[in-house]
Amino acid sequence: AISNISVFPASWKKLVGDSQVRPFHALSLRIEGNAEFTFEKGSVSVESNNILFVPAYCNFHLNAAAEKLIVIHFNTNQPIADSIQKLPPSNPSIYRQYFEEILDVYSKREVGYEYACKGLLYKIIASIERDCSRKKETVSNEKIQSAIRYIHRNFTEEKFSVRELSEIC
Repeated sequence: AISNISVFPASWKKLVGDSQVRPFHALSLRIEGNAEFTFEKGSVSVESNNILFVPAYCNFHLNAAAEKLIVIHFNTNQPIADSIQKLPPSNPSIYRQYFEEILDVYSKREVGYEYACKGLLYKIIASIERDCSRKKETVSNEKIQSAIRYIHRNFTEEKFSVRELSEIC
């Protein structure tokens, strides 16, 4: 489902401007620096160690200062988010290793590099999926803990109600 991968390092001292329409998705890891992306659905600030996903055909305004990043451009026939997404990774050093590895494989362009790059991109995407899943579990666990605290504080009270408990959850 992934095709047309290209990987490259990017850096600049200052970059301000509007995007050009691009027919591919971009996934980047910021090694250094920060940037502000403003787009139709809002804005996103990114800093060192953040991963940023920019969908194909997404128009945005960029205001960036002293950045260094690794960017992966790709196409896919699978549905992906339709707006810019910031992904603060749980373990930035692992992601940096993955991004540097895919850059190295792409740069050398040895026999079979396209397949190796696809495999590494799938590895990155799987890691992102796991990170996002863990964050959802944490939010869910926090809600459950709030409900348990409510029960402990109020189970002997006449005002205790399942309706209030469900609102907490």
